[in-house]
Amino acid sequence: MANVLEEARRWAEKHQAAPEADSLSAAEGPWIKLTSFEGAKGLSAQHVFIVGLHAGDLPHDANKISDLEVCKFLVGLTRTKKKCSLLVTRQFAGKPKTPSPFLQWIRRERYEVTEINAQYWARAAGAK
Repeated sequence: MANVLEEARRWAEKHQAAPEADSLSAAEGPWIKLTSFEGAKGLSAQHVFIVGLHAGDLPHDANKISDLEVCKFLVGLTRTKKKCSLLVTRQFAGKPKTPSPFLQWIRRERYEVTEINAQYWARAAGAK
């Protein structure tokens, strides 16, 4: 995550003096494409973020996981060239959330956990 933030910071510093047009076709450097799992088919990116991997959302029912839900998860994972970040929250809209059972399908040595909290932001601010 720190590498992505550093890359974005360098790009912003480089382009701060010369703002680009508002058009995506004129944009250089990092930009974000927000899409659904279905819309991501055929696309690829250096960094992919899959947001909202919670039990009850994907999959809707851990006891009845559908082939379509598995395919959506795999499409999301396989869009990345460098890094795929899976984002989970403990609470959303005042309701507690638990991680998706799909996360248990990934071997522990294949990922790292970064907890974003007040201590994380304090360390990030101190690293500037």
